[in-house]
Amino acid sequence: MVWRKIRSAIDSTPETMNIFAPPGSKVVFAHPTFGDDYDIKKAREFLCEGTTYTVSRTEIFSSFTEVFLQEFPGVPFNSVQFEDVKKC
Repeated sequence: MVWRKIRSAIDSTPETMNIFAPPGSKVVFAHPTFGDDYDIKKAREFLCEGTTYTVSRTEIFSSFTEVFLQEFPGVPFNSVQFEDVKKC
């Protein structure tokens, strides 16, 4: 059934960061291939996969969210490339 395939695809989609993350939140650069070509290229210039960064702010638009990191002031990244740091 088609719905079963859709549910499976949804369930297997990795979680990304909370787009409402307050300043000071920690995120991990976990999905370097998510986003469009521009997002991927920019991330490669600045970020290291698996590294934790600190959220400065987020800007939410209708179809995407930019996250600004304290480590790179003024440089926006696509939020889909990040996951929240898991707390024990």
